[in-house]
Amino acid sequence: GDSTKLHDKFPGTQGSNPLFIHKDTVIFRFHAGNKVNQSKSRYKFTASAPVSESKVAYLVDECAKHGIMAPGGKAVSRLACQVALSQAMNDANEAIELLQTRVERLEV
Repeated sequence: GDSTKLHDKFPGTQGSNPLFIHKDTVIFRFHAGNKVNQSKSRYKFTASAPVSESKVAYLVDECAKHGIMAPGGKAVSRLACQVALSQAMNDANEAIELLQTRVERLEV
C-alpha cells in the first residue's frame, strides 16, 4: 500500500507549496472520523492577504492631493496606506475613508 501519511499531502507541509486562495472569503471545516484520536490532532492555520502595490501608490498620491496628513503634519506613510487597504479588503475608496477618519490609528 501507499506509505505516504495523510499530513504529507496537505499544502504547506513537508516542504510542499502553500495553498493560495484568490478570494476574500474562505470557510474551513474540519472533520475527523471516529478512528482518529482527537487528542493527537493538531491544526495550524495562517492567513495573509497581500495588498495591491499599485493601490498603495494611488493612496499615497490621493492623500497628498487631498491634504490628508499623518500626525505631526507629516505625509501619510506607505505602511498606513497598506494597513488601510488591508482593513478595506483592497477597496481603495474605503481605504481613503479610513485614512481620512482614522489616520492616527493607521500610522504605526
